[in-house]
Amino acid sequence: MSPIAYSLTDRHNRTTLVVIVLALSTPLIAAVLNGYFAAWFDNNGRVMAGLLFYWLFTAIISLLLIYKKAEPAGGTVWKTIGLQRIKLRESLIVLIIGFVTLFLVNLAYVILARTIFPTEVRTSPALALPLPLVLLAFITGSITEEILYRGFALERLQRMTGNWWISGGITGALFVFFHVPAYPMAHIVGYIIPATIIITLLYRWKRNLSYCIMFHLVMNSPILLGALVMGLLSSA
Repeated sequence: MSPIAYSLTDRHNRTTLVVIVLALSTPLIAAVLNGYFAAWFDNNGRVMAGLLFYWLFTAIISLLLIYKKAEPAGGTVWKTIGLQRIKLRESLIVLIIGFVTLFLVNLAYVILARTIFPTEVRTSPALALPLPLVLLAFITGSITEEILYRGFALERLQRMTGNWWISGGITGALFVFFHVPAYPMAHIVGYIIPATIIITLLYRWKRNLSYCIMFHLVMNSPILLGALVMGLLSSA
């Protein structure tokens, strides 16, 4: 697909650019707000406020698209971010890809943590949170991050550049970059980068954000399963 003509004098194009910038900068805005949340709330309250911010910001961008009528004729916000019905066969393929990837990236993380990037392999700090908050974080990260990065940003960057690989490279690189402060390098190289590449290719494959969300849920599932196990052990 050849690049499309792009002019900021067009209202639709200006709205598209604003959506891309807002979507890609969400983690940065969240990080700034986190400092205020830490002063106002205890740790659980801070985490809750951060998660609610992601939902609120996703809703604000959606409303912006609706208000500015930035979608193509006959399109809806959900359709144009790739949220479509799933098919059983394709869902099974995505789940298989997800669990195979989950095994391989965890293996890569452990190997890198013991060799190239010496790191003490620890459990996620999220496991210290109450189970309902872990569940909310599990759902929030898997859904809102996919809507913001793949649905809003990647989809519209592709329209601007006419190139899937450039669009995927930009959104993928920023997705990885904003995870760097929260994780050791072994996790970034062994886990985040491979998972980001695969999830971007999944979106390229079917342009169905539902499959990306499904894959993301699988990749985040160890945290939820760990919280469930710890909850059962503590109540035994």
